[in-house]
Amino acid sequence: MIAYSEVSIVLHSVYSCFALLIMTIAIYLVVNVIILNMSIGNRIFSIFLTLVCVFVLLGISDSKYMGNEPSIFARIIGSIPTIFIAIILIFLVITEIILYIHLKNRKKNMLTANAVKETLDALPDGVCFSEKNGMLLLVNRKMDILCEKLFGMGIMNSKQLIDDIKTKQLKNNTELICTEPNVTVKTSDGEIWDFRQREIIVDGSEIIELIAYNITKQYNLNLELKENNSRMDTICKRLGEFSKNVTQLTHEKEILNAIISVHNNLGKALLMFRSYLAKPNNQKDRNKLLFLWRSNMAVLNTEISPEDPEKNWKLLLQSTANMGVDIIQRGKLSDKKEINDVLMTALQVCLTNTISHAKGDKLYVRFYKSSMSFRAEFTNNGIPPIYKVKEGGGLQNLRNIVENEGGIMTIESFPNFKLMLKFPDKEEKLCLK
Repeated sequence: MIAYSEVSIVLHSVYSCFALLIMTIAIYLVVNVIILNMSIGNRIFSIFLTLVCVFVLLGISDSKYMGNEPSIFARIIGSIPTIFIAIILIFLVITEIILYIHLKNRKKNMLTANAVKETLDALPDGVCFSEKNGMLLLVNRKMDILCEKLFGMGIMNSKQLIDDIKTKQLKNNTELICTEPNVTVKTSDGEIWDFRQREIIVDGSEIIELIAYNITKQYNLNLELKENNSRMDTICKRLGEFSKNVTQLTHEKEILNAIISVHNNLGKALLMFRSYLAKPNNQKDRNKLLFLWRSNMAVLNTEISPEDPEKNWKLLLQSTANMGVDIIQRGKLSDKKEINDVLMTALQVCLTNTISHAKGDKLYVRFYKSSMSFRAEFTNNGIPPIYKVKEGGGLQNLRNIVENEGGIMTIESFPNFKLMLKFPDKEEKLCLK
């Protein structure tokens, strides 16, 4: 085999250049091993690899030295066959490739300063860390872009940034929306940014963290929600007015039905009076005729005053007394006119049921007041119901009136008829909903 010292100048130059390249790569690898703070074993191995590359390079370079005495590296390398020198160089290249792959994998799994900066730059929100006086420590790309939109230049001081926004020193058609609880601005392109600042402790030092969140979608949804709430308020007001109109129409319908009933009763009374006059004296029933006329006169003499519920209630009680039914009342009326109107309607319905169905002569009315609600109960004497009371006519209309006023109506059929009304106050209504 030909010793390396006997190779031609051309081949020697090729080997020298290849050895120089291998040594350069070795130096790059050892520097990265130290920067990445890898284990001591990796450091020793990379340094040893670099020294071997230097030894090989010096030996190859000095093997063709024309001086009197070649170096020890040149004598060692020059005595080795050329094929083994090539194998050594190839082995060094393979070793460097393996070490490079190891370094690359380590970088992927290692958090470096550049990795932190690249990660922050990839965030959709603006991020800035600074000292307590506002001096910048770390700023991502989005925060710089946002500051250019607001002021026409990048961020210089985080504390000054917030002060400039609050004092409206903005440019490029940007708009300050609010400063409390957070600083919120609108840029010229329609985006809404919310700046939030807090202090954090890092290694015993106070660091100011400033984050700008893009809340454009949430802000627009909030505006849409407010608009919908405004529409709902308008609709609720209209529904309230409609409910009042329905209540008024129902009340007027009840009055109309009462007038028709009075007219019918008057006609019936006139017919009965005519029949009474035509009958012989021994067949005349004066008491039945007197009861009918007294009932009609009591209704006709009652004057309803929409402005005085208590007066109307007393007049209604007087009319029921003339009809042969005693009202036994406990408790006082409500302070609200709307509820009292419902109570008057309920009394009329219960009075009709007492006379027509129960054949009774006493109607018991009880009122209960509390901080949360107003309740009323109606019961009567006479014949108790045989079957469950069905809501028809007056009771059904009464339920509609009660529910329109936000009340609750309950009917018990056994052991005796009982009508219960409950009108919650506003707080209890919210709980019921």
